[in-house]
Amino acid sequence: MADTRVLLDGLREYRAGLKAQLGRLSDELQQLEAARAALDSVFEGDGAEEFRQSWQRTADRFRIYIEEGTLLANGLDARIADLETANVAQGDLKG
Repeated sequence: MADTRVLLDGLREYRAGLKAQLGRLSDELQQLEAARAALDSVFEGDGAEEFRQSWQRTADRFRIYIEEGTLLANGLDARIADLETANVAQGDLKG
């Protein structure tokens, strides 16, 4: 059977990078939301309403991206665990 340690290492690295990216994106989105809320308190009129609506659509898309990325990361966790179990069960590889 092929040595799956390379695949396992690659999946772990990809998962770590994905989780780090999602964490940074989530933090930055929170910061932008706070800045937008501060702007809301002073920005009025038609332009303000148009900006609010546009921002809401953009923020919603970021939230969906974060949610779907989290689902992907969770799926990777499961696949990595399966591969680690298979490697240990095989006896000649360590997870």
